[in-house]
Amino acid sequence: MPDEPLPERVARALADVLAESLAQGTSVDVPGLGLFWRRHEPGRVGERSGQPVMHPPADGVAFTPSR
Repeated sequence: MPDEPLPERVARALADVLAESLAQGTSVDVPGLGLFWRRHEPGRVGERSGQPVMHPPADGVAFTPSR
């Protein structure tokens, strides 16, 4: 969008790069901000109120800030 302010365009571009790279399994290191990577959580069986509950496997985004 041409009327969109620069900070919003930068944030949208960063989000697009992150989404595409993480979908491909590639980590993204943003200097001064930190490292983003895709984390896989395996499925597991937990317990709630004494009953077994299945938690399916899931992928999520992990982040480590720069120092």
